[in-house]
Amino acid sequence: MRKRKRLGLCLFGRIMSSRAIAVEMNLAIAQHMNLSLKTVQNCVQHLKVKLDIDYLDENHTSPRVALCMEAMRRKLLTL
Repeated sequence: MRKRKRLGLCLFGRIMSSRAIAVEMNLAIAQHMNLSLKTVQNCVQHLKVKLDIDYLDENHTSPRVALCMEAMRRKLLTL
C-alpha cells in the first residue's frame, strides 16, 4: 500500500504538502521575529523534543497542533 502525501491549503489557495506549509510558517515566523529560518526550525524542533511530541503519527495529528495542545495541557500556553 502506497503512502499518500497529506495536502493542505496555503493562504493564496495553492495546494501544498504539510511539509511545505510548515516551511512557509517557519519562514513567516522568522521574518516577523527577524531571525533566520534555521533558528526557527531549531527552536520548533527543540520544543517538540522537550514536550515529547516526536512520537506522534503525522497522519493523525499535525505536529504543530500537537505541540500547542501539549503546551496548553501543561499550562505553558494560555489562550
